[in-house]
Amino acid sequence: MLDLFRTVSLVFVMIATINLGLIGLIDLDIVGKVIGDFPVLLKIFNVVVGISGIMMLLTYLKK
Repeated sequence: MLDLFRTVSLVFVMIATINLGLIGLIDLDIVGKVIGDFPVLLKIFNVVVGISGIMMLLTYLKK
């Protein structure tokens, strides 16, 4: 179960970093386009990405 959570966390972190890179390079927000006009969903996504980032950080600090 913990491995599944780590895998899902990794996927969220990868999506967020690619999205931030695209925003910085060509001003393209893919997550914003997919979620659309639902600011609550965007906020939930950002919270999940933040939790995933903390999970990934703690995972790699333990090793």
